[in-house]
Amino acid sequence: MRCNGVVSSAAGLVPFGHLGWGYRDRDEFVARAADYLADGLKTNQRMEYVGDGSREALGAELADIGFSEGLRSGRIRVTPIDDFYEFN
Repeated sequence: MRCNGVVSSAAGLVPFGHLGWGYRDRDEFVARAADYLADGLKTNQRMEYVGDGSREALGAELADIGFSEGLRSGRIRVTPIDDFYEFN
């Protein structure tokens, strides 16, 4: 059964868990995303990092915090938000 409530970290969710969170700035968002991505790598998941910015900028953002191997291996993909969602 899926739990709900307030959490302080994106770490430790079950596979295929869902999380929505608020953040104050980009640094806080990236820190929470890093928790989630690290868990995904530990459980051999494939992940999509969607955000505001170019594919190159999003990839560099993740590489800067230690996810270069996940990006190189294709286990983490990056996609600009406008390419991921269709906005009319």
